[in-house]
This record gives sequence, structure tokens and C-alpha cells, in this order.
Amino acid sequence: MQKWSAAFKKAWKNEDVRGWMLWAAATLLLFWPCARFLYTYTYSTMAPATKLSSAAFMAAILGGVISWGINEAAFRMRKRRAALEKKKNRKKDGKR
Repeated sequence: MQKWSAAFKKAWKNEDVRGWMLWAAATLLLFWPCARFLYTYTYSTMAPATKLSSAAFMAAILGGVISWGINEAAFRMRKRRAALEKKKNRKKDGKR
């Protein structure tokens, strides 16, 4: 278990890998609600395989939107933090 945890922490530090991990987690979490939605609001004559594959596609799209939003928010926070650090360092040196 220790090796898996260390590998996860190492992978989480890479921004690209973090985005894919968020997408995969969001897709897995959204699959069953999407499947339930499709079973509720589609025709009963539609094949179950079609409903489940449509649910997987819908969950993947929604997971992508969610992971994009989280990644964008994290990027903007890092960018703002870097700008504040730069401004703070400039003021320390006495330069304006």
C-alpha cells in the first residue's frame, strides 16, 4: 500500500497527470447518475447497451468539463500567487 500511495503522490504533482486523474475520477463518479438519467428519460425500446454506452459518453463529457474547471481554477490561483510573490519581491528590493 505504501508504494501505491507514494506513486499516487508523485503522479499528483504533475499537472497533466493530475488533470487526467481528475477526469477519470469524475467520469467514474458520474457514470451511474448518467445511466439512471438515461434509463428514466429515454424510450423503453432502446437497447440497454445503447443506454449504457450513451451514459459512459455523457459521463466522460461532463467529467471533462468538471476537470477543466478545476484545472483552470488551480492555474489561475497559481498565476495570481506567482504575481503576488513577484510584487512582494520587488517591494523588498526597494524597486517600484
